[in-house]
Amino acid sequence: MQEAEATKRLITKTQNPAVRLKYAIETARLRSASGQTAQARKDLEAALADASRIGLFIYQLESRLAIAEVELKSGQLSDARVALEELQKEARSKDFGLVAKKAASR
Repeated sequence: MQEAEATKRLITKTQNPAVRLKYAIETARLRSASGQTAQARKDLEAALADASRIGLFIYQLESRLAIAEVELKSGQLSDARVALEELQKEARSKDFGLVAKKAASR
């Protein structure tokens, strides 16, 4: 647990938005895995807003993918499927093949 706190302190000090966004997305995934889906969703929505505001498209895609994963976990299957299909199409059209594959495999 000390390592996690030390990492959090370092991440909040970084000027690199990509690092902060990646950390926020992965932390939200961990929250979701531990059953904190509402908080995970809130954190992912914030990450998506930040990524959109600063124009980091890959993190917009990653946030949307993680949101769909939370929806799947929380039983919102229809919403998740629609989001994953849209994400897959958009990622593929912008040459983000790995994200498209991840969306297709969920």
